[in-house]
Amino acid sequence: VVVVVVAGSALSTRYYAATATVEISPDAPHILEFNEVREVGAGAQWARQFQAYYQTQYEILSSRQVLGAALIRLQDEHAIDLFAEAPDPIGALRGHVEVQPSHETHLVKITVELPDPDQAALAANAIADSYMAHNLSKTLQATRDAETWLTTQQEQYRAAKHDRDAELITFRTEHELLTGPNDAPQPVAHLQRLQDSWSSVRANRVRLEGQLDALDRLDRAGDVEALASHMAANNEVIGERMKVWQELAQEQQQLLQRYTEAHPKVVEATAALAVARTQLAEAARVELAGRHASLRVVRDEEARLHGAIDEAQDVVRDMGGTLAELELLEAEAERTEAVFRSLDRRRTEVGLAQAAASNNVSVLDRAVARDNPVRPRILLNALAALVAGLLGGGALAFLVETLDASIRTGEDVERWLDLPLLAFVPRVDGKPLQQWMSRPGRGAIVHALPRSPVAEAVRSIRTSLQLARRSEPVDTVLVTSTVPLEGKSFLSANLAAMVAMAGGRVLLIDADLRRPSSHKLFGVDNERGLADILRDEASLDDVVLKTEVEGLDLLPAGRTDDPAELLDARTLQEVLDGLSRRYAMIVVDSSPVGLVADGLLWASVVDATIMVVDSDRARRGHAARTAQQLRAANPRVLGAVLNKVTLNGSRRTYAYQAYVRGEPTAESA
Repeated sequence: VVVVVVAGSALSTRYYAATATVEISPDAPHILEFNEVREVGAGAQWARQFQAYYQTQYEILSSRQVLGAALIRLQDEHAIDLFAEAPDPIGALRGHVEVQPSHETHLVKITVELPDPDQAALAANAIADSYMAHNLSKTLQATRDAETWLTTQQEQYRAAKHDRDAELITFRTEHELLTGPNDAPQPVAHLQRLQDSWSSVRANRVRLEGQLDALDRLDRAGDVEALASHMAANNEVIGERMKVWQELAQEQQQLLQRYTEAHPKVVEATAALAVARTQLAEAARVELAGRHASLRVVRDEEARLHGAIDEAQDVVRDMGGTLAELELLEAEAERTEAVFRSLDRRRTEVGLAQAAASNNVSVLDRAVARDNPVRPRILLNALAALVAGLLGGGALAFLVETLDASIRTGEDVERWLDLPLLAFVPRVDGKPLQQWMSRPGRGAIVHALPRSPVAEAVRSIRTSLQLARRSEPVDTVLVTSTVPLEGKSFLSANLAAMVAMAGGRVLLIDADLRRPSSHKLFGVDNERGLADILRDEASLDDVVLKTEVEGLDLLPAGRTDDPAELLDARTLQEVLDGLSRRYAMIVVDSSPVGLVADGLLWASVVDATIMVVDSDRARRGHAARTAQQLRAANPRVLGAVLNKVTLNGSRRTYAYQAYVRGEPTAESA
């Protein structure tokens, strides 16, 4: 082992590591005195949510978007087509990248391992630069959106200001009034108060529309986390659901480090995360709907004040006072100019924020090429191989026993399935029986070769069945298994034949409507059968067929495109009741229980069940669930038959040769 490991390590490709260190600050540095417009979370302003924010940044660092940008940067700046021949270059790069945060710091190490040390350093630096660019772009996007909206509003109020100023100049010119009086009449003062209130409400409405415009963009973009984070400070429900989502996301990431995406634990964690995200989205949208309702209230108040202003204006006009009209025009012009100047000032601030954009991510140490390979570590591998060789020899037998999940012995059946063992059915290794098994329409082996080991095993099952009938009637028996190819159809046919050979009429029902096989075993037609009876399109006399075994009849499966629609417990019970009046014993061969529920439905209507277990294919956990399901459907499970048992040549053998000396064994497929 040591020689092989050392030789393999010496001949394997050497990989060199390069590490770039970036700092992700809790917030970007403030260059300007006013607050910059930012996408929620872009500057890490999550107050009590730093842990979730940093976990998100670690995922972004190794995301396809950042790694893809790094590959483009390597090609454009250094003419390096890294993993160009791979089907998925980004996925290939991801397999060589490790993102490792430094404990209790804001530092993150980006390590790349490649066969070329220079390329490893360039790749690590390209990833760091691409991540910085991605973070800055996300920060600036909200600023660009706000600037666009402010520009639109500013142009509208610029035109409104021009109109108000023109109206005021025209009025003063027509009435030869260059200035107004210092004191206004009471109706005019009331009108001014209404106009001041309307101006305040209107400004509040413009502010709310701006906030909701940004939140609506997040909602339309489906950015639930950003939307919820923006609202968490003012909504305890969202804050609690955000915390639950973050904990589930962290749990999912921990599971992904240990298991694949298809692992049941990962699938369960992913489903829980999806439910938490849905609940978070619902709470965020309820809060968003509430804010929209508040906006509607403000708009209603604005409309009410506008109506009150119209009424006050009518009063002033009824006075016929030129001065009142002058004051009205002046106040309107002042309000329009105030809103325009506010929009102009905010637009200037947003423009400066965009020009002086700051980034909360910076490169602390750039990666440099190293001459010493990080793997393979020949000495370490040799020591590990030596230790493994010493420990492995002693632990091999124990591990084989522990990790072997198959069911091979009677003790395994009783321990894992909690069922008695009815019989062992041996595997084929005799040439005469192999020739018989290859013959189409061969019938039952117990009838053709009654002294074979298989026949002896089936006789044991028949004996168990006879003993069971002493305590209470067993007129209908289900033979099923966990998965296909465990030998249930073979065993059900031979059990039915063995019972018929002992005397009495026996019916074998092929209830595996999905993959019927009994008609092939007996060489008969499958055009009509059980499916036609369940559809009430044929009688029993039309579909029941004779076999070569005296006293044994066969009810083939027939043909159907949708077996599930034909099967229900009441109909199956009626069919069995009708057949029980004609036959002393009915053996039912159903679909595997581990794949579809057909077998459980049959188990609920028969008198007893026999479970077939393939000693090679069956797995303990799966077979144990099948046994548990069968007991739940019908507590009377007679036991299990261990099929395809190897007689000699394995560590677990059963001495059938002493039982039937000189005769070949049988295939129990």
